[in-house]
Amino acid sequence: MGYRSEVYIAVPKNAEEEMDKVMKEFYNDDSPFKKYDHTQRWVESDGNHTISKEETFVIYEGSFLRWYEGYKDVVAIIGIAEKYSEDGACIVCVGEDGQIHAELGDYHEVFNIYTKVELV
Repeated sequence: MGYRSEVYIAVPKNAEEEMDKVMKEFYNDDSPFKKYDHTQRWVESDGNHTISKEETFVIYEGSFLRWYEGYKDVVAIIGIAEKYSEDGACIVCVGEDGQIHAELGDYHEVFNIYTKVELV
C-alpha cells in the first residue's frame, strides 16, 4: 500500500492558473486536492503609522496521498511552488506517522502543524 501523506500546498493568487493547469494535466477533473482561498491579514507599523495588510493564497489540501520525489505529478507541483517561493509559495507534507517528511518554503508562515493524541 505504501506510505501515505497529508499534503498542504499554498501558492499566491498569481500562480493559481499555472497550478490548476498542472493539477488538471495529472488528475483531470478527479483531483485528490481540495482547493480554497485563504486570506491572511496583519498590521504593520513604522512607529508613526499603522498599515493593515493582507495577502491571499490558494490552498491545495490533499489527504492519503503517495508523495514521492520522483513521481511526475510531484515534480511538476514542486516546480511551480519553487518558481513562486519568493512570493510565499510553500509545501508541507505530514506522513501517516505524524512526521513532516517534505517541505518547501516558509510553510510555517501559512500553516500551523499540531500533533494530537487520542485514545484508541
